[in-house]
Amino acid sequence: MFVQKGDHKGKITSEGQAVLGQHGVNYNLEMGKADAYGKEIEKINQSLQSDPYNKDLIKRRNELLELQQESILNAEEEKEAMIDLVREGIKLQIEAMQDLIDKKNEALDKEKELYDYQKSIEEKSKRVKDIEKQLSAVQGDDSEENRKNIQELKQQLQEAKDDLSDAEYDKWLSDQSELMDQMMERYDEVMNSRFDDTDALISDLIDNTNANSDSINDTINSATQDVGYNITEGMKEIWSTESGVGAVISNYSNDFKTHSTSVQKYLASIESYFTEMKKKADAEANKKVNGGGNGGSNSSKPSNSKQGNGKPDIGDAVTFTNGQYYYDSQGTSPAGSQMMGQTVYITNVNTRSWATKPYHIARDKNGSRPLGWVTLSQISGYKDGTKNATKGWHLMDEEGIGTEAIVTKHGVLRQFDSGESVFNKVQVQNLHDWGMINPMKAMDYSFAKNVSANRNNNVSIDIGDVVLQGVQRPEEFANSLMHVMKTDKRVQKGVQAITTDLLDGKSVLGINHIR
Repeated sequence: MFVQKGDHKGKITSEGQAVLGQHGVNYNLEMGKADAYGKEIEKINQSLQSDPYNKDLIKRRNELLELQQESILNAEEEKEAMIDLVREGIKLQIEAMQDLIDKKNEALDKEKELYDYQKSIEEKSKRVKDIEKQLSAVQGDDSEENRKNIQELKQQLQEAKDDLSDAEYDKWLSDQSELMDQMMERYDEVMNSRFDDTDALISDLIDNTNANSDSINDTINSATQDVGYNITEGMKEIWSTESGVGAVISNYSNDFKTHSTSVQKYLASIESYFTEMKKKADAEANKKVNGGGNGGSNSSKPSNSKQGNGKPDIGDAVTFTNGQYYYDSQGTSPAGSQMMGQTVYITNVNTRSWATKPYHIARDKNGSRPLGWVTLSQISGYKDGTKNATKGWHLMDEEGIGTEAIVTKHGVLRQFDSGESVFNKVQVQNLHDWGMINPMKAMDYSFAKNVSANRNNNVSIDIGDVVLQGVQRPEEFANSLMHVMKTDKRVQKGVQAITTDLLDGKSVLGINHIR
């Protein structure tokens, strides 16, 4: 806070003075640089008088001009920063003066209001006393006229007393309302004063969170269960009362990591896990690199190395390449996308026909740190190919030399750059087959002999007669056919099976599996 608020509103703080001084120093430095550039430019101008076409001097002068202009602009910005700081202080001082004047005017209004009230009460009280005196004076006279006079005086006395009572009641109501307003203003001031010290506020909120951790844990579990969502193991561990740690969170400080909280405990476990995983990955990479670099006669894989069989099996280490994993094999609610682009393990396979996400993946091989269910297109062991290889070392040609597009003489480990593509065996074969085709003979243009044209630029193509048995209204039949192709999923899958699926290398018999 560079400008004080509250009782000393508008006064520049010590921090503000320091900032103001630093802006002043920067202003002097920038103007000093501008002067230095100006002197250097003057020297170059003098040199150009004797050599006006010297390109090096002209280039250097232009550079110095740009630097001088930049320094002048920077100096102006420093000046504006100093002025803005003073402007903020003056603005707050004006606000403070206005507040003072408003309070003074308010006090004067109340003083006037009190004066008017007292005067009014005195007048009303005097009138009551005057009527009472008149009544006292006429007592004892029992004449008809006097009785009438007494009746009128009594009525006037009652009206005067009511008027006095109403004035006193209105004043009481006004005082009570004003008291409530003052109470609310004070309450608002006290509550908002908590935001003046945000460090203390955060400390109180953290203490409150730790004190109510059990209730928070129950609320999170109840809310997530109501919508069919399962919180992660990490979140369960953080809020669990069985973690052995008293606090859940702590305030940030220089010894932040030494605080004993469940969050710090969980962060430490994550850090330990990744450290151990990195050690294992480094050891495995060194082992493979050393095993594959012993010369041409000794480049075969170790005998215990698992050979890819082209099928995703339980226990396989694969790469989670895209999308999100789900809570069950039916694809219920996306559960997340952690470990994207990293190695995961297949821990379960659901082969039933209704399983839309048949492969369960986890961070570890035994499945103690599960992730969720995915499709085959979301995982890759590279023996099945990938379009977005992650950076690092990967084993190629596991199904035989030349079975993938990136081929080396020995099928050794190859380092990828992020985003490179890998073709699998079927895709490589398709590329080979297409390469054997003569482009000029790729299509049969024999139908062209049936193409005719006239001078009116009308073109007709004769493809023979198409006979549709039982169709009386061809146009209605065509519209119905188009509607079926747009809405019937089985028809769409059938068209896909005999078109794009074949281009992806799938079997032509795939159409027989459509139900």
